[in-house]
Amino acid sequence: MIPLSGSSARLAALVLAGALAASMAACGGSDSTNTSVPDEIIQVMQKPMYQSSTWTLRVVDLNSGDVVYDMNSNAQLYIGSVRKLFSLGATLDQYGTQYRFQTPGYRIGAVDASGTLNGNLVLVASGDMSMGGRTNPDGTLA
Repeated sequence: MIPLSGSSARLAALVLAGALAASMAACGGSDSTNTSVPDEIIQVMQKPMYQSSTWTLRVVDLNSGDVVYDMNSNAQLYIGSVRKLFSLGATLDQYGTQYRFQTPGYRIGAVDASGTLNGNLVLVASGDMSMGGRTNPDGTLA
């Protein structure tokens, strides 16, 4: 990993602090609630592909404020979106603000006379640090 320096390091620290504060605020509320997560959700969490994962969940009814489901919601951890800030910040520091990654795009389907694609637009993650890193069910890189 490339170390951050100067204003990039300060910016990354401010963004990280803001994201952590927001995520902790979202986990607020009473710890006395004992609400069970449905088995259907637990079954997804227990799939082999997630064996090394840490799960937190808190569902709150927006109208009443009552906690519907709660599981490990007070755990302090870095969610994927926050972790991405470190690599993106290092990349920004290394390449600068004017650098542009090339993300190949392909269409699968036909474009009609009005310019509408009737099919799929495929973006290939091949350099942009905010894309990719995901795996398909067969273990290949998405």
